[in-house]
Amino acid sequence: MAMINHFFGSKLKLWEAVIDHTAQKVINAVQSTACQDDASLSSRERLRRAMLQLIDVMCDAPLMAQFVVRESIQEHARFEYMYLRLVKPMHDLLTPMIRDAVEAGEIGDVDPDFMFFTFTASVSMAIAARRYSYRFSPVIESDERFRHELKCVLQQPFVAQPVASTP
Repeated sequence: MAMINHFFGSKLKLWEAVIDHTAQKVINAVQSTACQDDASLSSRERLRRAMLQLIDVMCDAPLMAQFVVRESIQEHARFEYMYLRLVKPMHDLLTPMIRDAVEAGEIGDVDPDFMFFTFTASVSMAIAARRYSYRFSPVIESDERFRHELKCVLQQPFVAQPVASTP
């Protein structure tokens, strides 16, 4: 406890540092994919790539997914901090991409805000609860297979573009 106070000032400040680090990592990774200046990409393809990148980032850090799920269901003041630092910036990044794809007629007529929520919640929850999924589908025991199946399942309802075959 003394080290926490020494380096962060309090447990709350340590928690905030974890949120800030997590947010920066996730947002930077998705933003680097989403903001690629490639005029040849359709709105749907740009959105698909951002979605796949988010899955990759979260699969690379499953404890981050567990942390986000745990903190997002708790009713306390820390949720607001997480919302402002992680959820809102991701929403502000992905929702315009969803809206562009809807307006271009490249994906179904969905509410962009609800699509953002259902996609990000599905990614986080699937990764956070991965150990339970083994009971239903032993084919996803390997990290590569889990990631592949997650990409296939989660992008289908949203962008209807199949992922390349299993590695």
